Amino acid sequence: MPPSLDSHSIPEHVADYEILSTLGAGGMGVVYAGRQPDIGKRVAVKVLRGEMSMDRDLVERFVGEARAVNEIRHRSIVDIFGFGRLDDGRYYLVMEQLEGRSFEQLLADERKVSIPKVLDWTAQILEALDAAHAAGVIHRDLKPSNLFLVELPRQTPYVKLLDFGIAKLIGNGRSQRTQGAMMIGSPDYMAPEQVIGGPVTFATDLYALGCVMFELISGKKPFQGKQISYVLGAKLNGATPSLAKVEPALPADLVRLVEWLMERDPKHRPQTAEEVLTHVLALRQQFPRRTPTPVPVMPRRRVEVETKLAAPEVDPAPTRIHVPAQRPIAVEVAEQIPTEPRLSAPAVDLGAETRLARSALRVVPQAEAAAAPTGRLPVPAPAPAPRRPLPTPLLVLLLLVTMMATSGVTAYTLLQHPGALEAAVSKLTK
Repeated sequence: MPPSLDSHSIPEHVADYEILSTLGAGGMGVVYAGRQPDIGKRVAVKVLRGEMSMDRDLVERFVGEARAVNEIRHRSIVDIFGFGRLDDGRYYLVMEQLEGRSFEQLLADERKVSIPKVLDWTAQILEALDAAHAAGVIHRDLKPSNLFLVELPRQTPYVKLLDFGIAKLIGNGRSQRTQGAMMIGSPDYMAPEQVIGGPVTFATDLYALGCVMFELISGKKPFQGKQISYVLGAKLNGATPSLAKVEPALPADLVRLVEWLMERDPKHRPQTAEEVLTHVLALRQQFPRRTPTPVPVMPRRRVEVETKLAAPEVDPAPTRIHVPAQRPIAVEVAEQIPTEPRLSAPAVDLGAETRLARSALRVVPQAEAAAAPTGRLPVPAPAPAPRRPLPTPLLVLLLLVTMMATSGVTAYTLLQHPGALEAAVSKLTK
């Protein structure tokens, strides 16, 4: 079936993939987001425009992109794993779908990039170019829109090199045909030899890399001009732009490296990506990497809480005890009861004395207890017993009769024990 000239029709399916949306469009084709319905794998499908599919040279270039990528097989180069032709005659490529943004979008968002990031990303690009050159592939169109920063959750961003559509395969009998003095590339980033349609070498890609580094660091293209002819003329006849005029504080080694990459004569540039990579890694050592401060993780321990009553604090004074956790009840001794001499009479009843001793103790009310110092039990010193004058003989006789009547002490006992009378009299007079 002849190819259709309708370049805007969106296919519903491409091979085993269903088309979900449009990711972007370029001069040669349109890129769609696709998905394999059985396993859910997401891909990007690049479809060549209908009118382009009728041009044999452009179709060969389209096929050459898939061939070049599979010749290289490097992690920093987008993978292409499918090729075919639609029913309407348009050719397509199936490749991995990337999440992130191109360097062109990055510059639009941030204007310029920090030096450590530029050096890190440049090292990754150089590794991809070194692999491509080792496979005999010259990209010929290195620019911010063909460099993609993959940004995934919880991963460090990394770079992918895209679009080998005008790549040149050399040394294997499958070199791409170039017509006469045909200029191939993007004017802002192409090398002077590309401007005049001269032979391209590995140094051609390194020149483009120098232009990209210049723009990432300064936020400006190395050659400024409203017209393409002015930019191309400056590449052929003007002086090599210097980063030192745009960013005076840059390290001198970095300025010289970018100027070296952008030398007008390809023979004066570095000849291999590996050589440049050595200088980039050396420059990167001047910018220490920031290592995140580790968050200390406390070991899990089983904490056993033991509740204990506080031990009482013993005051040096023997009459004071400190009890920190309790409110004491003050006990006051009203009067000290002297020791009574033991009588040998068997019939003496001492119950009254016992009752008298119990009544001598009283509990201090709460108000008085609160007034006492907290944590102390007041123990008053015994008060001295007042001495009374001896009674008259008549009073002694009267008291003697009363004692005999109340305590059961008989006259016989008093006569047999003369000391008992004196003790009884002393007791009653107190």
